[in-house]
Amino acid sequence: MVRLIEDLEQRLLVECCKVILDGMITSLSNGFNRVVIHTDNLEVVQALQDNLLEDSGITILKRVQRIMSTEGRWLIRHIPREENCVSVCLAKLSVEGRTGLQVYDECPLQVYDECLHDT
Repeated sequence: MVRLIEDLEQRLLVECCKVILDGMITSLSNGFNRVVIHTDNLEVVQALQDNLLEDSGITILKRVQRIMSTEGRWLIRHIPREENCVSVCLAKLSVEGRTGLQVYDECPLQVYDECLHDT
């Protein structure tokens, strides 16, 4: 049972890193080299900030860490889900018919309005 939980945790880490890597590649190809990544997954933040995991054998984790250390200024921060109104609003926007990764040059008005109502 413990091995199953460890496998599931590792799969979740890999899937989160795939999403982050996709966003990093898109950001780089659009000329962005200073990015702050917010996630509610504390384990992902710790794994990406922990250089001891470089020997973990998780290739995608090493790729994300390499980009974070070499390509401009990349920060990853943990933000609890209940405090991250921006990600909730962006998730709602993606569900409303948009597909794939969305890159915004400016904050969408819906996000701004929703976050103002939460304060």
